[in-house]
Amino acid sequence: LGGAAVRLCSSDELVVSADGTEIEQGGYNKLGIRRFLRFNVPSARAIQVTVTCSASDAFCAGDPVPNPDFFLSQASTLYYAGSTVPRTENLTVAGASGDYVLEIYDRSHLLENASARRGRTCMTVTLQ
Repeated sequence: LGGAAVRLCSSDELVVSADGTEIEQGGYNKLGIRRFLRFNVPSARAIQVTVTCSASDAFCAGDPVPNPDFFLSQASTLYYAGSTVPRTENLTVAGASGDYVLEIYDRSHLLENASARRGRTCMTVTLQ
């Protein structure tokens, strides 16, 4: 929180079958689709989360255009940021002290149609 930006990569290509013998692609909750960050807020304060995927980044170029989304959770409180604005997602919350988990993904990795999904998508996360 308040440190340097972190780069996380999400992909629908890193999925291993249940028996571990082959690679499968796509799926709502498969290996590689979602990435997680854990951080601590020492005292109550505003928390601003920004996830971006710049067009100048090779892992953000091409179609479909990246659409980062994320969940922010703390204990039983869950926040969702999932606008249709491409390349960026922002959320500011009045945060209590404690541990938080940020779960990010590119929306296209959740789609049923394989041709509508992006490959590897690397997003930059900033926590202020």
